[in-house]
Amino acid sequence: MANWGDIFRKHVRAGEDHGAAAFAADEWEKRMQRKKKCNWTQDGYGEDAWDTGCGNRFMLEEGTPSDNHMEFCCFCGHPIDELPGEEMLG
Repeated sequence: MANWGDIFRKHVRAGEDHGAAAFAADEWEKRMQRKKKCNWTQDGYGEDAWDTGCGNRFMLEEGTPSDNHMEFCCFCGHPIDELPGEEMLG
């Protein structure tokens, strides 16, 4: 997978100045970050606590993040991917 440096060098080789190449590499990195998801796992059946993929915990009074119209993690900003708790799977 490409990284910031690869994208920067590609744009410099294409004749862009260093500022434009750095801007293009920054934009590429932002797009890659948006593709990542933050996995939210409910802490057991019927619990209000959700553990986040970015290492935090969030409490909901009722429902799931999607029930509460939450699309993005309030801690890291990535899209939320809800995963049921282990007891909910069985």
